[in-house]
Amino acid sequence: MKVSAKNLLQPILVVLALTFWVGCGSGEREFVLNSIPDSPDLAGFPDRLHQRIENAELQILNGKDPVNGLADLGRIYHFNGFYEEASICYQALHICEPAEGKWAHMLAEILSSFGQLDDALPWRQKVVDLAPDYVPAWIRLGDVYLKRNQLSDAEAAYQSALKVDSGNAYALVGWARIHIQNDNLAGARTALEKAIKSSDLAIGADLLATLYQQLGLIAQAEALRGMAKASGSFIDIPDAWVAELYGESFDTYQIAVAAGMCERGRNLPGAIRLLQRALQLAPKDASLHFQLGQAYLGQGKTDQAIESFEACVENDPAFSDGWFWLADIYSKMGNLESEGVALAT
Repeated sequence: MKVSAKNLLQPILVVLALTFWVGCGSGEREFVLNSIPDSPDLAGFPDRLHQRIENAELQILNGKDPVNGLADLGRIYHFNGFYEEASICYQALHICEPAEGKWAHMLAEILSSFGQLDDALPWRQKVVDLAPDYVPAWIRLGDVYLKRNQLSDAEAAYQSALKVDSGNAYALVGWARIHIQNDNLAGARTALEKAIKSSDLAIGADLLATLYQQLGLIAQAEALRGMAKASGSFIDIPDAWVAELYGESFDTYQIAVAAGMCERGRNLPGAIRLLQRALQLAPKDASLHFQLGQAYLGQGKTDQAIESFEACVENDPAFSDGWFWLADIYSKMGNLESEGVALAT
């Protein structure tokens, strides 16, 4: 399936015609209602998908936050492969929340997934303008420039990522590729050695082994290939915004992994939404309660963290880390009695 740029961008004309409604109380809801895409053919899809779509549309129609309902609808369509419907939602969200880079990022992801990098480029550029601290956006932009052989633009994008995260292995590998194209093998070697160190051999090892071989360092190349094979497979760029799509999954392990990706990407609200979704599916899963407690702590929400850790140990009294974190919180609060109970358990 190819999502044409024409089809993807056409809804913007409708959206722009409706922008005067945004931010005007009930007018915002009317705008969002007019942005709901026509329902696709759902024949053969499970009933729970029909229900998820219906619930999101009801949230737009009657809920307190119609924009959040539209965001849910976009993620549902995106996760389940309805890309044109998702793109309509994301474009409307981009108008509703013009300072939020997430929606441009998701549009770029859809276009890129079909190899339409030229069409994705303006959206990639918009994301880094709106969210200059979001490292995955800089790396994705650099990758597009590199494929277009715009080496100076690619280097600037990777350097921008490294200013935020100096050890980011993906940006270092991109930078190394530029060095290789410029015949600066020493610079490439330095970047790649830093990349494999920061990623525990997960990122850049194959390229560095090839470079070692070019440099005549055969023993080092063979040793590195052996270590890289033992360490496991390549891991794609952790992208906390894309990870939020997994809230539409019915696999709690998959959702928990995506929540962890959100946490590593400093997207704690996204992590909390995912974990709450997972707990709807598995309310007695102690590890999910524990992970949610940690996310709340990261936001400084101590009361919610305590509730989550208490639910953790209630469902699994042998979950020692849950007791440890409860004791630590109570200690910092000066609640010695509760701390003692937690430590003694």
